[in-house]
Amino acid sequence: MNQRNKKIRLAKFYGYVSDPLITTVVLRLRGTELRQTIADDRMFLFLWNDAEKNYVWLSIQGLDNAGNVLYEQELQ
Repeated sequence: MNQRNKKIRLAKFYGYVSDPLITTVVLRLRGTELRQTIADDRMFLFLWNDAEKNYVWLSIQGLDNAGNVLYEQELQ
């Protein structure tokens, strides 16, 4: 987490997807989830202002085209 000032505290979660069957990455958080479609570079990046939304990470999931969970890692 990078703190620039008291109003903005940039949080990020990022990675690379090596499984070609995974087309979507879901970061599950307490109360919500962030979702990103995987492009040709196979990278994902989630950014948010932690000063406004203090998320608790639950898990990261990799989904196929049909929405089936192919990969999941608990983060707590």
